[in-house]
Amino acid sequence: MLITGLFSRNPAMPLEKQDWWTILALGLVGYYASSLLDFLGLRYILAGLERLILFLRVYELGLAHVFLGESFALQQILGSMLVMAGVLAISLKPRGA
Repeated sequence: MLITGLFSRNPAMPLEKQDWWTILALGLVGYYASSLLDFLGLRYILAGLERLILFLRVYELGLAHVFLGESFALQQILGSMLVMAGVLAISLKPRGA
């Protein structure tokens, strides 16, 4: 959110100090909520399956680009890179570690 706030702000309406605190609070709450939901989800599915679901989202974005001509947003590209790094990290993890 912070990056979005920095790059998409209107110069005619600069962010005030209270806006920055709001962005920080929302970022922290969003991070912890995301982590909590991620760990709660691991109660029901395996970590490998969860990563596969994330990978399929990246695959879906690629198919939408190829067949529907949709363009990628910067957030989608960065998110896809993060997902692929996670899938790679899980794949390279030694067995039994």
